[in-house]
This record gives sequence, structure tokens and C-alpha cells, in this order.
Amino acid sequence: MMAENLRWRYAVVLLLGYASLGAVEVELSWQASGEGDIVGYNVYRADPAALRADPAQRVAARVALTRWRDTGVPNRASVAYGLTAVDADGNESQLCTPASVALTRDAFRRIDPEHHDGHVGAAVHRRGARYTVAPVAAGDRVRLDRVDFADGAALVTIELASESGGAELALHLDGTDGAPVAVIDVPATGAPDRFAPVTVPVDALTGVHDLHLVFVTASPAVAVDHLHFSRHARRVDIDSAGQSAGDTVEVRLDGDPTSDAAVPASLTGLDPGLAHRLRFLVVPGAPQ
Repeated sequence: MMAENLRWRYAVVLLLGYASLGAVEVELSWQASGEGDIVGYNVYRADPAALRADPAQRVAARVALTRWRDTGVPNRASVAYGLTAVDADGNESQLCTPASVALTRDAFRRIDPEHHDGHVGAAVHRRGARYTVAPVAAGDRVRLDRVDFADGAALVTIELASESGGAELALHLDGTDGAPVAVIDVPATGAPDRFAPVTVPVDALTGVHDLHLVFVTASPAVAVDHLHFSRHARRVDIDSAGQSAGDTVEVRLDGDPTSDAAVPASLTGLDPGLAHRLRFLVVPGAPQ
């Protein structure tokens, strides 16, 4: 049978998107094709504006049933799905009418700002295997819709690059007129393609919001690769004073920094003849 002779009779009849801890899943079901020699269905996924029957976008091949669950949904505000029918000779029908699914982004998973939902001025650049966002002018920004902070975020970590440092970024919720929830002073990473994580506290963030990443300054140059939020921050204070700014100390934690229990810590490198003050944040590991 030639692919162009496949009678297209099925459509997506149910799309259910739901979020669970650490993952977003979308369940698809559809009406079967009326052709007698159909052996399965190919499933394609992409951004809503870019979906096509491209092998690079195929996420499942020859699904025998008329339902399938996607457990690897990217962390975006929306995705689109399309299906094709495949016959016994390997012929593939045309792509059905795509169906878009509105999702919430999980704040505690990796968020790639190049997959934004709107921007002013900021441009997407490719740096090797990375896609990054960088400003064209001061005030440029990108909008990331429907970011779910659940019961609270305490920190944000942004992976960025800036050869000389000195730029400033800000994060706003639901618009850019109000005060930022976080301000990031960009450090020097030594090269425009050398990326490093920067972690700062954020105001108590809960619920679902549109997140705005604002490049307060466009110079010195800075590029943002990705970001994620963390629920826990443990602050340790040792009340004292007198350590020289250039001295190096080592801190080792002997417990779970995300638990409510006390975390034993050992320090080396402090001058025992001086009083000291130490303040630091314990940051959980990066998300998968």
C-alpha cells in the first residue's frame, strides 16, 4: 500500500497532562485508523510551532495500542504532539492535526530560557553544544510561563558565562514593574564560552507564576545557559570576627543539608588565635 492511500480516520481524542515530583508526564490516546493493515503508530513531539514528521522529533515508533504515555516531557510551558499510522510495508501516513498540551514548568528541574514564551530584544545563540540567551541591549528579557514553585523555593542557580563579569541580572514574577525576587551580580568566568553556576537566595516563592529573566545591563557581555530553583537553603553562622579576607578555609558537612536536623560541620584553615565569623549557604545538588 502506498502511504498516500492511507485513509486518515483517527484523531487524538484525549490529551491529559499532569505533573508529578521530578517529572512531567503526558498521556495520549487516539481513535484507531480504519485501515486493515496498520501495525502501529508513530508519535512525534516538539514545540507547537515546529512540529513535523521528522525522525528527530519521533518519541515513539510503531506503538501497537491506541494510547501511550510520555514520561520524558521537556520542562516547558507547552508541547505539541502529532501521530502517523504505519502499515505492514512500513508506509507512513501524513501527520495528523497536532494537539498542544499546556503544562507547568517544574521550577526544580532544569529550565532552558531559549525555550521561552516571549522575549524583548534578547537573542538565542549557539555556543558549541549549548543554546544560550544573551542581551542585545540593557533591559532585554525573556518570559517563561507557568513556572510551578510548589510549596516554596529558597535558591536559584543560573549557569552563565561572562569573560569579565560585572553585568547584572534580575528575576521578576508576573511582570517586570515590581521589585525583583532575585538579583544576580554576574562574576567573571574567564571566557565567553566558559560557563559556571551562580547561586543566590530568592524571596519566598510559592505557587505558579510567569518568570521574567531581565538583563539589567547588556555590558559586559553575559550569556545564560539554564537555571533551576532549590527548595532548601541552610545557613550556618559562627559569630566572631578577625579572619583575613584572603584566607582559605575548608568546610565539610557530615549530614544531610536538606533535613531539618542539625548538620555537623568541620572546619580547617582557621587561625586558632583569632575569633572568626563564617556565613555560607548549603545548596542541594543540581536537578536531573
